[in-house]
Amino acid sequence: MPLVFRYSLENILKKASEYMSLEDLELIRRAYEFTVESNKRFKSLRFSGESAIIHPLAVAEILVDWKLDAVTIAAGILHDTIEDPEVHTVQLRATFKDEVLFLVDGVTKLKKFELPVGTHEDTAYFYKIFLATAQDIRVALIKIADRLHNMRTLEFLPGYKRVKNAHETMQILVPLTSFLGMESAKQELEDISFQFGYPEEYKKTLDFVESVVEEEDAFLLKMCERIREELLHLEIAPYVRRYRYNLYWIHRIMNEGGPAFPSTGLVQLTVPEETDCYRALRAVHRCFQGLSVGFQDTIAFPSIDMKRMIETSVLHESGRPFIVRIVSSEMKRVNTLGVVNALSEPEQLERTDFIYDRIDEIKATINNVRNEKASDTEESLVNIITRDILQKKIFVITQDGRRVELPEGSTVLDFAYKIDRRTGDKFKKAILNGREVHLDAVPVSCDQLRVIIDEKARPKLRWLTVAKTPLARMYIRDFLATQSPRRAAQAGRDALLSRAMAMGLNSSGRIEDMENLLLPVVDFLRLPDLEDFFRKVGYGEVITDDAIQAMKEQYKRSALLSGLELEHSINDQPVFQNPVNRDFFVFDKIVKGDIYLDDYCAPVPGDDIMAIATGKKIIIHRSECTGIKAQSRPFGFTRNVQSMWTNTGGAVFPVRIKVKLFTSKNIYRQIITQIELTGANMLSSSTSMKSPDGLELMEFLIEVTDRNIVNNVCNSIMDVKDVVVAARI
Repeated sequence: MPLVFRYSLENILKKASEYMSLEDLELIRRAYEFTVESNKRFKSLRFSGESAIIHPLAVAEILVDWKLDAVTIAAGILHDTIEDPEVHTVQLRATFKDEVLFLVDGVTKLKKFELPVGTHEDTAYFYKIFLATAQDIRVALIKIADRLHNMRTLEFLPGYKRVKNAHETMQILVPLTSFLGMESAKQELEDISFQFGYPEEYKKTLDFVESVVEEEDAFLLKMCERIREELLHLEIAPYVRRYRYNLYWIHRIMNEGGPAFPSTGLVQLTVPEETDCYRALRAVHRCFQGLSVGFQDTIAFPSIDMKRMIETSVLHESGRPFIVRIVSSEMKRVNTLGVVNALSEPEQLERTDFIYDRIDEIKATINNVRNEKASDTEESLVNIITRDILQKKIFVITQDGRRVELPEGSTVLDFAYKIDRRTGDKFKKAILNGREVHLDAVPVSCDQLRVIIDEKARPKLRWLTVAKTPLARMYIRDFLATQSPRRAAQAGRDALLSRAMAMGLNSSGRIEDMENLLLPVVDFLRLPDLEDFFRKVGYGEVITDDAIQAMKEQYKRSALLSGLELEHSINDQPVFQNPVNRDFFVFDKIVKGDIYLDDYCAPVPGDDIMAIATGKKIIIHRSECTGIKAQSRPFGFTRNVQSMWTNTGGAVFPVRIKVKLFTSKNIYRQIITQIELTGANMLSSSTSMKSPDGLELMEFLIEVTDRNIVNNVCNSIMDVKDVVVAARI
C-alpha cells in the first residue's frame, strides 16, 4: 500500500468505520480539518522528507489500530496543534469541548514562558504528561503512539537528537509501556532505542543472532510440529509457532551470562480457552521431560508486566533444553496490548479485573509521589515516578486468596495499607508463612500474609521509618495530622531523643545537648523555634531519619578523636620490621646501621622527621611524635639526628588511619571502596572497637606514596555518609 494512502484521512476513516458510528467518524474528520487549516507548521516537511501532516495522521492510525475511541483519535490528530503560537486552547475548547482539549493539552509541550526558572523543558514536559495520565490513562496512550511514530523515523534526525531520543525513550517510555502491559509497543521502542542509543552493542547482538538463528529456527520448528500433533490427538485446535525474542531482550540475557535455552526464542502455543492451557501443559510434558526448574504459571495471578501464561522448561531427547509458552487466544491478545484491551474491547474479554487494577495503580503511583514529594524538583519527581513504575515488584497472597503487589523491599506494614487503609491504620501484627513477624519484616514473592488488626491501634510516628511506599506514608501522615500541636511536638521530641541516644549522638541523654545539634538545622529551615521543628517531626512533615541525618552532619562538624580513641589497635605489623632504603633520607650527621620507620607515628614522605640512632639501628619518627622522648636515653646510648626525605621514587610507606562512625549497613565496604579510589594499598584493618560515646571505631593500615595521599584518603572516607571522623594517628 503506498505511503501516501496509508497515512491518510481516508485510510483512518476506513479502519475506524469498522467499529465507530458516523458521528464519531465526523469528529475525526473535523479534527483533521482543524489541524490542516489552523497550523502553519504542517505546511513544512519533516526530517524524513514527508509532509508534516503525516505525523499526526500516523499517530491517529496507531490509535485506530488499537481500536480506541473517537475522542482519543481526534486528540491524537490534534496533539501538536496548540504548540503553534497561532492556536489557542480557547479555540480548541470551543470547537471540540473539554474532553478533547484535556487530552491534547496533556501531551502538549510547555511554552517557554510557562517553564519554572531553572527547569529543563523535557523534564517539565514528562512531568506534565504524568500528571495528566493520573487523571486519564488515554494521555499516556497518545504519548506512546506519538513516540512510536517518531522512533520509526528516528534515522532521519541529526545524530545528537537520535541518541537523546533513544535514551529518553529507554528511560521513560519503555518502563511506561511495560507497566501498562503493552508488550508489542515496548519491544519496538526497545529495539529502536537500542539500535540508535547503543549502536556497537546492537551490531554485536545482531551478528550473534544471525550466526545462530538458522539452526535455532530449524530446531524450534520441529518442536512446534511435534507438539501440534500431540495436541490434535487431544482434539485441541492449537496455533503453534516459533516465537522470536526482540533484539534488546537477547542482548540482556547475553549480558546476564548467556541463556540456558535457545538464545533467540521459544515455542509459543496458543489454545482456544483458558482451561485448554493446562491440558496442553500435560501434553507437552508427555512429549518432553520437564526440567527441575518446573514451570511458571501466571494465569491466576498475572506477572509484573501484566502477562498471563504458562512457561515450562523441557528437555529434548538430544539433551537440548528449550521453553514452551502456553496462552489462550484472549491471553495472547492482552499480553500484546495490555491496558489497551480494557479501553477498546472490554466486552470481548472474560477477565479485566487486573487490567483496571493496573490503570488505577499507575494513577495512584503518580498521585502519591506528587503528594509525598511536593517540594521536590520536577526532575526528581519524574525520576521517582519512573523508578516506581520500573521498580521490580513482588506479591503476597492474603488469607482470602487475594494477590497484593508492591515494589520489592516493601514491609508488611506497606502490604497492610495496600490491602486497605483501615487494615493499615489498625495494624497489630502480621503472620507471614505461619510465623508472627514485626511490622518491618520484608516479604518475598508468593509469601502467605495475614494481617491481624486491633480496633484500638493507631498509626505511630515511628511507622514512617518502617513504611517504604508513598501510599502507606501518605495514610500515616494523614492520621498524624489530626494530633494537637502540643501532642505532635512532644511526639517529635521524644522520637528524636530516643533515636539520638541509641545512635550515640546524645550519649548524655540531656535534651539540651540534642537541641544544640538541632539549632543550626532550625536556622537553615528558617523555622521560628525548636518547638516548631519538633511539631513538624511529630506531624511527619519532617521525617525522623532526615532529622537524625541532619544531626549527624552537625555532630560531624565538631567531632574529634581524643584519649583512648587515638590508641592503636593494629600492632606487630611486619611492614615496620623491614629496613627502609637509606637513599630515601639525608642526615646532618654520619649514621650507621639499618633504617626503620617508627611503628607508632608511621612517618611518610612530606612529614617533618627526626632520626633516633641507637647503636646499629636508626628509627625514623615524625618530629611531633610523642615516642621520641621515650626512645631517647641518657649517657649517650642514643642520639637525635636531624634528617630529611629525598627522592623516594614512588615507593610506598605504611600509615595508620582511624575512623569514627555511626553503625550502618555495608559501611565497611564503602570505606574500603573510598580507600581504593585514592590509589592507596590496604594492608590491615581492625573493626571491633567502640568509642566512649558508643560510636564505632575502625583502624586501617594502608600504604601510600606521600602525605598528600594520606590527606586524600581521609577526605575520601569522610565522604561516606555515616563517617564522623577520619584522621591519621
